[in-house]
This record gives sequence, C-alpha cells and structure tokens, in this order.
Amino acid sequence: MRLEYNLLSVAGEVSYLSRGRKPDCQCRIRRKADRSRGGLFDFDPPPKKGVNMNPRPSRATRSEFRRKLREEYWPGEVYWSGSAERGWFSAPRTLPLLLRLLGREELNERKNPGPAYLELLARHVDSGLIEMSLETEHAYAAGYEGDRAVRTWRERMRILDTLGFIKTRAKGGQTFGTVLLVHPSLAVAQIAKSRESRGIPAHWWEHWWDEYRRRQLETKETRVKDIETL
Repeated sequence: MRLEYNLLSVAGEVSYLSRGRKPDCQCRIRRKADRSRGGLFDFDPPPKKGVNMNPRPSRATRSEFRRKLREEYWPGEVYWSGSAERGWFSAPRTLPLLLRLLGREELNERKNPGPAYLELLARHVDSGLIEMSLETEHAYAAGYEGDRAVRTWRERMRILDTLGFIKTRAKGGQTFGTVLLVHPSLAVAQIAKSRESRGIPAHWWEHWWDEYRRRQLETKETRVKDIETL
C-alpha cells in the first residue's frame, strides 16, 4: 500500500521553518478515515484554547461508580451515607489534620484537647453556637472519667480557647455556658504566626502545612483570605 502525503501542507511547514518562523499548526500527523482529500495522512491544527481535553468525571458519574463498587463488594449490607440520615453533624474535611495539630505537645502541654473539640463539633447544630449541657456529660463524652473528669475537661476547653478554636461565655455558675466555634482556618493562621515561639519543629510544620493546604484545595474549604473578602 502506497502512503501519500499532503505535499502542500508539508511544503508550507518547511517554508515557515526555513524562514525561522513557528508553524501555524502542530506537526502532528494522524491517520484520516476520509481519503477524499488526497492522502492517508494530514496535519492536525492545535486544540482550541480553553478546551479541556481531559475533563474530570462529574460528581454524578463518581457517585454512580461508588454505588456500583459498593454493590460489587458488599451487596445487601446496611451502610452509612449521611445524606438520608438524622443525628449527624457538620465538620470540615480537614478535621483529622486539625486533630493531629491539636495533639502536638508544644501546643497543649501534654493535655490533648482533640477529644474535647470533637465532642463540641458533635454538639453543634447551627449558627456556630453551642448551648452547653452539664459539664459531667461533656467530660464523659470526650472520654474523661473519674474524680478529675470535669477538671480535665475544663483544662482542655481552656486550651482550645487559648489556641483560638473556640470562644466561651459563662452561664449562671457554669464556666462554659455558651461556646462559639471559631472558623478553624483562622485558628490555624493564629498558630502559624506563633509556631516558632511555641517550638514546633519546622520540618514537622512544613509537612503538616502542605498536607493541610492540599486537602483544603481538594475540598474547596474556605481559607483565611476567603474569609477576609466576605
């Protein structure tokens, strides 16, 4: 089989290159199904600007894929979706990384406030405000038991307040009567400014920060600069 080329196109490309100019089209040759134009091969023009040649699957497509995968691996199992459930709470998808940050001894003096913070998120309904219940209930739900349970819980609450994750007001004889959940991006920004004075190792912070920012971008979480423009 004899292969023919579009000689005019090739000559045009050579002419441009010989004069030191860039060609108007890419020298990408593709096989043509339609042979009516005089050759089996032709030059393709470059793709138009702004055209996504590798579009990401839509949310509906990914959801359908996960549904099929679940039915393939665990057919008939009762599963948790959250969308059609009651009794769930909202939390940032960066929460695991936030709990890891709160677990640093340089921030908590070996008094990890992570469980207390998670318990507060689970109590939150809306408006960023939590009307607190009995301190013994909060302490037990956060994992503190014994005679020092409430005292231990209060220490963790003060740490969360100091680090900027919450703001509190007393109610009656209760020290933590009403709690405001501060946007975690603001709390992290506050810690970032003081991390050197707190003694957080630079290599640990850099690795954690990269993971935190990547997850924020991946989930489109509101950042500090986004809050400042509101």
